[in-house]
Amino acid sequence: MEKKGYMPEMFAPEDLEAMERVKKALDPKGLANRGKVLPEVAGAHA
Repeated sequence: MEKKGYMPEMFAPEDLEAMERVKKALDPKGLANRGKVLPEVAGAHA
């Protein structure tokens, strides 16, 4: 979790959005690791 804040510096916004889409495809109800894996990405939760 401590590295989550640095992910936007390491990955392009498009990459983070792709990671979010994969997570949603594998965990559509958002039950696994809620809020721990990916940072909030603008527009990703629309």
